[in-house]
Amino acid sequence: MRQKTVSTVALLALTTLTIAPIVAARAGADEPAPDLPVYSEQIEVFGDRPVIAPVALGEPVSIVFGVGELDIEAAEISQLRAELVLECRKVREEQCGRYKRKLRVEPVRTAEGLEVRMSGLSLRILRRVGVTGRVLVPRWSPLTVDVGIGEVDIQAGDEDLSVRMKIGEITVRVPEEHVHSVSMRTRIGDAGIVLPDRHLEGRRRMLIGARAEWAEGGGDSRVDVKLRIGEARVRLE
Repeated sequence: MRQKTVSTVALLALTTLTIAPIVAARAGADEPAPDLPVYSEQIEVFGDRPVIAPVALGEPVSIVFGVGELDIEAAEISQLRAELVLECRKVREEQCGRYKRKLRVEPVRTAEGLEVRMSGLSLRILRRVGVTGRVLVPRWSPLTVDVGIGEVDIQAGDEDLSVRMKIGEITVRVPEEHVHSVSMRTRIGDAGIVLPDRHLEGRRRMLIGARAEWAEGGGDSRVDVKLRIGEARVRLE
């Protein structure tokens, strides 16, 4: 049996201790290293090249993936950090190498904030391989997640969360004290909200889709989840 080939496609955000010596060497021994946000302002990632993606306080973050299994966690950090792994399943080793070289992770600053987009391979190819990823975002950033097909697991932070997905499974865990309302809808499939004291199952419309809503929280953030086909759950913890 051929051994699976696994390679890290992109790793965002090195620690300051790792980056500082490299920057100082490039700037010269007598020149001070530039501030981290300046050094990281323009970001484009190919292959295994590491980068840094600083996030300003309150800056929105958007994550756009076509296909894959994605874990997203809001943490006490000031930089977006991500790692993608491409796993070749039904392709030859030489093809796998070409796919890894073409697959891109492109963090781009827009007028709306920081956007992290996966590109470089068609949907047809992505369905033949496996892409898994883990992304850490600042907990004080409003977050938008847009995924085509796959599985998404999100540990939400303090701000608004919006999730859009075509086909797959969505699980969101969010601190109850930060949430004001939750709105969920699936066209075909299940939707539900799990509270500490009860479970709100989605109301059915024509026996195929489901809608679940809750607006009794004492916090300020809103969670909005829309899924075309599949299963979605929000857990208030």
